[in-house]
Amino acid sequence: MGQAMAHGGEGAAAATLPATMAMGFGMAQEMMRQMQQPSTAPGAQPGLVVPPGNDAFSAAATQDAQATPVGAAPALQVYTPEPTAQLLGVDVADVLAELETGQLKGRKIGANWRIAQAALDEFLRGA
Repeated sequence: MGQAMAHGGEGAAAATLPATMAMGFGMAQEMMRQMQQPSTAPGAQPGLVVPPGNDAFSAAATQDAQATPVGAAPALQVYTPEPTAQLLGVDVADVLAELETGQLKGRKIGANWRIAQAALDEFLRGA
């Protein structure tokens, strides 16, 4: 093996393959270890961390990875009158009437209404 490495040729590539693979596996293991440990260094970038004990390729880890990253604003949940009516168990006409009177806050964009989850929560609290 040493002679093949020293003289080059096809034997050199075959002789170094196990060492190259071992280096790759070692690097991958170190990367996985770093991903599983939360960073406590000052000024470190917030990010997604796989909790210890979870397989990085498990369903839970995939779900965590798709979650909102640390420090990011949550996505704004917006409804049209149809799903709002379904959520409230009323007719779409009732939702539209509440929007027109201003009891239920919403935005009219063109001919279409949009209702934020926060406005729906406020309406349900009676505020």
